[in-house]
Amino acid sequence: MKIIYVPSYGLSRKDQSRPTCMSLDTAIKGLKMMKEGLGDKIVFSTAYKWWGIEAALKKRLSREYGIEDSLVEIISGATLERTTSYIEAIGLSKIVDPDDEIVVVGQEYHAERAADALRYLFEKVDVVKVPTSMERILDPSWLKSVLCSSSMLSFILYNWFLNIITPYMMRREIRKQKGG
Repeated sequence: MKIIYVPSYGLSRKDQSRPTCMSLDTAIKGLKMMKEGLGDKIVFSTAYKWWGIEAALKKRLSREYGIEDSLVEIISGATLERTTSYIEAIGLSKIVDPDDEIVVVGQEYHAERAADALRYLFEKVDVVKVPTSMERILDPSWLKSVLCSSSMLSFILYNWFLNIITPYMMRREIRKQKGG
C-alpha cells in the first residue's frame, strides 16, 4: 500500500482557527496526489494541545478535495505537548504496515529530515518537497515558534541542526517506545 504522509506544521499563531501556510500547502499537495491516484491512503499528523482543531481542518479540507473519510487518517500519538518528527514517525508506524511505501509530503527544508526519521521504521520512503512561505506557529514553546518560523534562514538552520541529531533522536525515541 502507498501511504501519503503529511507532517504537521501546526496552527497559525496569528489566526488560531487555521493551519499555517506550511501546513495548508503540504496538505493540499498531498490531497492533490491522492486525487491523481498516487496514494492509497493519506495520513496527517497534528500537533500540540490544539491537535483537535488541526485534525478537523484537515478532515474538512480532505472532503473538499473529494477524498473519502475512510482514506484519511490522523496520527493521534503526535498530539502531545512535545511533538517532534520522531514522535510523529513512531505514531505513523503504529497505524500503517511496516511494508507500506511512505511518501512524505513536507515543507522543502523539513521533508528530508522527516523522511530520515521514518527510514528507521520503514524500508520504502520517498520525499516530495513543497516550497512554502513562512509563518509563526502556535507552539507551546515560544523559542521553537520563533526559531521555526520567524524567517526562512532560522527555519533552515533549525532543520539543519536537527538533521544532524536525527539518528540519535530516533534511536532514543524507539528505545523509549520499547520501554528501555
